[in-house]
Amino acid sequence: MTTLRKHKVEHSPPQSRTWAVTFWQGLCRAVIKTFYRRFEVTGHEKIPHGVGIIFCANHANALVDPIVIQAATSKQIHPLARSGLFEMPLLKTMLKLLDAVPIYRAQDPGNKTAKNVDSFVKCYEKLGEDKTIMIFPEGVSHSDPTIRKVNTGAARIALGAKKLNGKSPVLVPVGLTFSRKGFFRGDLLVQFGEPVIVANEEDANDRESVQAITERVKQGIIKITLNPNSWEELKLLTRVERFYTQRHGRDEDLDLSEQFNVLKYIIKAKRMLQEHEPDRVKTLISQLRLYDKLCQCCGIKDYHLSIKYQPTVLFMYIFRTLLKVFIALPVSLWGKLNNFLPYQLTGKMFIFFAKTLDQYDTYKILAGMALFPLFWGVQIALVNTYLGSGWAIAYFASLVVSTAVELQMRDKYLRAFEDFKTFFLFLRKSTVRNYLESKQNALELELDNLEKLADELLAEQKKA
Repeated sequence: MTTLRKHKVEHSPPQSRTWAVTFWQGLCRAVIKTFYRRFEVTGHEKIPHGVGIIFCANHANALVDPIVIQAATSKQIHPLARSGLFEMPLLKTMLKLLDAVPIYRAQDPGNKTAKNVDSFVKCYEKLGEDKTIMIFPEGVSHSDPTIRKVNTGAARIALGAKKLNGKSPVLVPVGLTFSRKGFFRGDLLVQFGEPVIVANEEDANDRESVQAITERVKQGIIKITLNPNSWEELKLLTRVERFYTQRHGRDEDLDLSEQFNVLKYIIKAKRMLQEHEPDRVKTLISQLRLYDKLCQCCGIKDYHLSIKYQPTVLFMYIFRTLLKVFIALPVSLWGKLNNFLPYQLTGKMFIFFAKTLDQYDTYKILAGMALFPLFWGVQIALVNTYLGSGWAIAYFASLVVSTAVELQMRDKYLRAFEDFKTFFLFLRKSTVRNYLESKQNALELELDNLEKLADELLAEQKKA
């Protein structure tokens, strides 16, 4: 993960606000690293210093998105938040401490869009002080596979700040990629794109200038997001990416950014191949789906076919697995037992509040932040009442350690079970492995051929 550098603030805010910002930044990082299995940040070196910054991000995951961006940078971010959030008691206090800026939307009750004039002036002032604000140019959170229409608000704010302050802020595209929205312990990639610089001749009163900056912001976001034609296409092409990386034994080694780049290439290649070789693409997809069904029936994964079951390798694998089981399993089970009720309730409660997929992570995180401290507090209080403060402190420490171990080991036990089951299957029925390997090799050969063809077609397109 990219190392986050400290940002020196020229004008120190009040002490209460400094405390709130420090607490908020730490809370954001803790929440994100707990909820997501892997959290990776790239492009942080592209964020300029000593200038006002407007982060412009795709809006895929409701209230989680601003938390993610704040967790990805050490800069203090002043978010632009819809006015309705300032009417919620708890959020209102936090938003004011963060010095957030309210935005009044036409579709919100009351329709006080005239107040946006004051909000924009606040944005201009913050940018003039070389502070950082955040905006989601799509306007609303959504669950579409591609980014929606990018509004002109970010460009207008940048040009307005330039006119008022005599210097231009920088717009930085931000791409948020979630591997499994709505599921606990998915992967999360944050990418900061190439800064969009406001040209000297661009003016706030010029419609073409506004549109030009908006288009550059849009293209910047598109470059660092996947944008498949559909979720079904993304699922299929993710399967192709995993097939290829697992076949070459690199699945565990790839960073999220590397996976993103491979997947971005596969999406582009598939679109090109569908224009020139639609029948081959269709046949490959059918063969891949058939291969998947065969693997599912046998209960195996791609990487099982690449494992060489040599005695030394097998012995070391069994030794490491048993060591993990004997040492980590009791601790992990203790964590699972003590967190069972809040975990189950969190998984059930969000359904009553989340209306669309993009809201699932938000309500799961909010439910978890409420339920886990509540249950932990009750459990510690009971231990303290019946066993004393010493046991209560020890119990609290065991909760922290066992929960951390459980988060790290939750998927590894299932994988170890699948590995042992597959080993004994291949031991009893070697013909199953040979048959699946032949199917896998045929798929890999066709993928290699299509990759070469796609490279040629993309090279020709680039020349043209």
